[in-house]
Amino acid sequence: MSKRSRHCNRSAVAVAGLLAAQAWAQTSSAQTVTSDAGVRRGAEAALEGKSDQSLPPLPEIPRLELAAPTAEEVQELDQKLTALFSDERDTAIGELVEVRSRMVSAIHARLSQMADRSDKEKLKRILTEARRQAPSERRSSSPDSPSARHGEGDLLTALLHSEKAKEQATRECIQLLALFRMLSAMSHVEAARELIFAYSRFGEFVRVEVQRRLSEMKDRSIAALIEARRHPAEKISRWAALRLDQIGKAIPGENVRTNDFDALADILRAYGRVRDPDAARLIVSFANSERGQLRLAARQSIALLGPVGLWQLRDAYEDVVGRKPRRDWSWERTARELFGEFDRLRLARVYGTFMEGMQGLEKGDLQGMARAFDLVLAKDPLFEKRAQMADGYLKFALSEVDRNPEAASLAAIRAERLAIEPKLRDQARSLIVMLRALESERHGLLDMARLKNANELDPTNKRARELLAAAQNTGAGHAQSNTFRWLTSAAIGAVGLLSVLIVLLRRAKRDSDSSSSPPAPTQPS
Repeated sequence: MSKRSRHCNRSAVAVAGLLAAQAWAQTSSAQTVTSDAGVRRGAEAALEGKSDQSLPPLPEIPRLELAAPTAEEVQELDQKLTALFSDERDTAIGELVEVRSRMVSAIHARLSQMADRSDKEKLKRILTEARRQAPSERRSSSPDSPSARHGEGDLLTALLHSEKAKEQATRECIQLLALFRMLSAMSHVEAARELIFAYSRFGEFVRVEVQRRLSEMKDRSIAALIEARRHPAEKISRWAALRLDQIGKAIPGENVRTNDFDALADILRAYGRVRDPDAARLIVSFANSERGQLRLAARQSIALLGPVGLWQLRDAYEDVVGRKPRRDWSWERTARELFGEFDRLRLARVYGTFMEGMQGLEKGDLQGMARAFDLVLAKDPLFEKRAQMADGYLKFALSEVDRNPEAASLAAIRAERLAIEPKLRDQARSLIVMLRALESERHGLLDMARLKNANELDPTNKRARELLAAAQNTGAGHAQSNTFRWLTSAAIGAVGLLSVLIVLLRRAKRDSDSSSSPPAPTQPS
């Protein structure tokens, strides 16, 4: 073999070895990358599975269906309506506003019965005639005017005192107006829904009365009007939208401007029920509210919105976390992830305040500890480490017994409520009972039973033991002195009674002697 051919062979072998080494390196690298990617995907899957289990669930959505009325509720409603036609009808009118919220089911059933069996044309003629006979100032065209707001009551009174009050149609009309007044007095969203239901069942002749009653309910009626915008009857939906526009509540931003948090919670849920995309961003902003009532209502509304609020949820998640949510997350997963981040941030602030309180307890700053713990419970009444605050509250209560008994009593009550250990709970209860006994003593009455109860609950309560011993010693002296006083009083009473009897006997004897003796002869002059 020539020298040149040997060189070519060596070059070919070298090239082949180099290519083989490069191929092996690429294969090893690919395997490493594949292995790393598999590990990373496995970790992500495990993390996602753990996160899905630990995420807060979507809240339960309250139902719109009313429960069936009980026999007691139906009977109570019948009594109120029957009393309108008695001799005490003026008193019965005033008692219409004294109605409980749970009476809505009974009122709904009565309205349904009346709508099915009543002659609506007769009811319309009766109401129209009654309005014509009312003073002109009461028949204002604006249902929001002061005279119009009070005209309904005068109309009900006028019908009750009219000559036709005993006629069946007039009686039904009176009952209908009375039901409207009762719903208005309840002043909550279920009652407002029933007023709108009455309008949809009875027709246009009750619209003015319905509007008056809704105006009396103020912000409590807005949620029902929002829901009525999606009413199956086009007439009702157009009326509800027009009504909201008339009172300046046509857009979501205007409706949430209220100080009535019950009304605001109902408004948030109403926007979720109608799936209004314009309100989605506003609803999401309330999902992290410091008020538990509004936070729950907003999350219920998000659950009602469903896919309509997906993009607003994704934007909110990116604003809070700093990265976009995964594209394969559904609206439900995105909402739960967002709620979890909200809770984590909120609880982080609560944990910070809790740690400040624990540091105050370690340093002996019980005043600062109590302020921090009070703030924790105000933000999260179900704080998971709340049991650790019981001992601090008990120490604060013991330190404030003489200086501020009221603050001591409140701290002891919190300690009893938060304590898990029976011994600590009994100590807090003993302190509460002792403080109540001291309060009674300041009003001139020493409660021995409470002191004995406090001593039995906590034998280590030195203050209660001392008060009980002092009270028992004082009570023995009082018992002896009281016995002596009772005996002395009884003796004096007996002597007085005996003296009275002697006097009466002597007087009776003298009267009998004078009546039995003959009259003395008269001396001649």
